Amino acid sequence: KGRAKILSLAHFSVNLPVNNCAMMKKILHILLVLVLLPLAVRAQSFVDVSTMSAANDSARVSLLTCAPGTSLYRLYGHTALRVRGANGTPDYAYNYGLFSLSKSGFILDFMLGLTDYSVSRESLALFGYEFANEQMPVTEQYLNLTPAEVEYVARLQNQIFEQHKYERRTFPVQGLNGTDTLVADRPEWTYRYNFLYDNCTTRAVDAIKTALKAHGETLVFPNLKRDKSVMTQREMIHEFTKYSPWYQFGQDLLLGPEVDRQFNAEEQLRYNFLPTYALRIFDAAQIRGRDGQLRPLVLAKTPLLPMVTLSQQKATPLTPMVVFGILFAFSLLLTFGQWRARKGNPVTQRAWRIWTLSFDTVLLVGLSVVGILLTIMIGWSEHPAVGTNYLYVIFNPLMLLFLLSLYLPRAVAFRKVMAVLAIVGVLGYFVVYFLGIQQFPLATVPIALILLVRSAMIAYTSCDIAHHARHRVAHSLR
Repeated sequence: KGRAKILSLAHFSVNLPVNNCAMMKKILHILLVLVLLPLAVRAQSFVDVSTMSAANDSARVSLLTCAPGTSLYRLYGHTALRVRGANGTPDYAYNYGLFSLSKSGFILDFMLGLTDYSVSRESLALFGYEFANEQMPVTEQYLNLTPAEVEYVARLQNQIFEQHKYERRTFPVQGLNGTDTLVADRPEWTYRYNFLYDNCTTRAVDAIKTALKAHGETLVFPNLKRDKSVMTQREMIHEFTKYSPWYQFGQDLLLGPEVDRQFNAEEQLRYNFLPTYALRIFDAAQIRGRDGQLRPLVLAKTPLLPMVTLSQQKATPLTPMVVFGILFAFSLLLTFGQWRARKGNPVTQRAWRIWTLSFDTVLLVGLSVVGILLTIMIGWSEHPAVGTNYLYVIFNPLMLLFLLSLYLPRAVAFRKVMAVLAIVGVLGYFVVYFLGIQQFPLATVPIALILLVRSAMIAYTSCDIAHHARHRVAHSLR
């Protein structure tokens, strides 16, 4: 009956607050969702038809895992909880990934770890529409919870809406058999978002673990003990950012050694911050009941939106490694030319000084700007993985003093000291790099080499200037 009701909506109109140009596209996507959702129920493969039929008539909780998308904030996928009442009503998706990019100061707050996210309670068709619109497949895992645990999860989610004011937006859907109304509730409630430890995935997983614990049951992962593989959180993040090299480079500049700690398979509960990893460990999980008996956590797994994933865009050939590698080669040529011109005529020397000073200015300003950003992250950000960062030895605001010394003709001694300190910083960088204390972005290697080459040349020319100055003073005293 429930399936027939949804399928009868094949001809409908939806009152959505969108412009006329986008209306047809959005209607087609919601139509796709309304058609695919009932078909997905029949596509399950882990339990027999009679078991699934009984599950469909009773209340249940599911974990919804959305595949990674192409937008930056979709690169890691998404997780939500589906809570369905008996006989299919109500059927809500609880989405803890609600935020607003248009909010004043959002970027600064995000950098400082002060971003507040919220939750939405929405009809499953509306939730599915959002990801159908971006062609992101959604996988549903039916969880093998008791009726009391299902009720506990539902009550836990609805408490937010019962205890806080919320705005309800309704979307009437005109079908052949009457009108259905899709809803989206937005409460005046937020939580402090944390990319690694408190996000849409961890919120959904914690709700399930809390419900089991409240009823004397626990999660166990017996299939993981034989897995001897180890991974770091940075390596897991790279799995999703490999097609966005500049975004990955920027993220790696900010993340410190905390994300480079290795976890073995038995510690995979720490991996819940990524949706697809939560999906995998749930597949392996079992529930240990009060009687000590084990049962699988996932009763069945099925594609909720069984569409083909969009192919990832190819990474730009101008990756950070390529760009900074070219700049390193250019710095070698520039330094070699400067060295050869040191005994040339004054016009040639002046030309090379202009070229090298321009290059050094861009280099040191860039290192200083990143250093200022790292200072803000280390000193004031509440993100847990940015409190320490050994890249600070080359990306440092003190590079501005180094730059200032280049423009002060009489600051030869100070310039030499700053050049030596920069060389020491580069050596420290390579010590940390080769000892594996922190996994640096590979593209920072040519940056460090550029700084090493230019600092060595500046130290050499400073010594040369000082030597000639002493020689002139000695000559004048004769």
